Amino acid sequence: MAWKETNVFEERMKFVVAWKRGGWSLTDLCHEFNISRVTGYKYLKQYKLYGIDGLKDKSRRPKYHPHQTRKKIIELILQERKDHPRWGARKLLASLSARFHMIRKWPHPSTVGRILKQNNLIKPPKRRIRKQSIEQPFSHALGPND
Repeated sequence: MAWKETNVFEERMKFVVAWKRGGWSLTDLCHEFNISRVTGYKYLKQYKLYGIDGLKDKSRRPKYHPHQTRKKIIELILQERKDHPRWGARKLLASLSARFHMIRKWPHPSTVGRILKQNNLIKPPKRRIRKQSIEQPFSHALGPND
């Protein structure tokens, strides 16, 4: 026997279609679909407001992040790095905070390093090739104290 495959959007559509056909109380319909009445009212409201698109999943991504670094500060950091390509995050912050003393809160040096890395302004460290180890000069012993 094949498994019945379904997705959330189809189930929401079936719920709305069953409600529109009538013959169900909302409590019974929600019980049939294993959802709460609050969720049932929410689906019906979304359908009335937005139509079929209202039944699709919404993005859970936040619209803004309150601790995000401001674009102006990022631009200042990137410009300072272009002026001084060999400086690291701490030295860039020290220079910027001395020049722009009216800005009270600067990001942490690790945040500045992340900004530089995201903009490809940090070169990855060179890989060191390790030399092969030389064989032990006293390798003729079979075990300890031989």
